Amino acid sequence: MRKNGTAMSDAFESKFEEYLESDAYEKSEGLLFSAVRAAYKAGWRAAGGDFLPALELLPQQSEQMQTN
Repeated sequence: MRKNGTAMSDAFESKFEEYLESDAYEKSEGLLFSAVRAAYKAGWRAAGGDFLPALELLPQQSEQMQTN
C-alpha cells in the first residue's frame, strides 16, 4: 500500500465514518454544543443582551454529567 494512495484514504474514511456513527461521537458532539452555547450566552449577556432563560437543550447529557 502506498501511504498517499487510495487504500489508505479508504481505510481512513471507513474508520472516520464508523467513529461518526458511534455513541462516543454523539456524546462529544452534545458536550461541545453545550459548551459553545454557554460561551455564546455569556457573551450575549456581557454585551448587554436580554436575560435568556436557562434552557436544557440536551437533558440527557446534563443528567449524565450530574451523576458522573
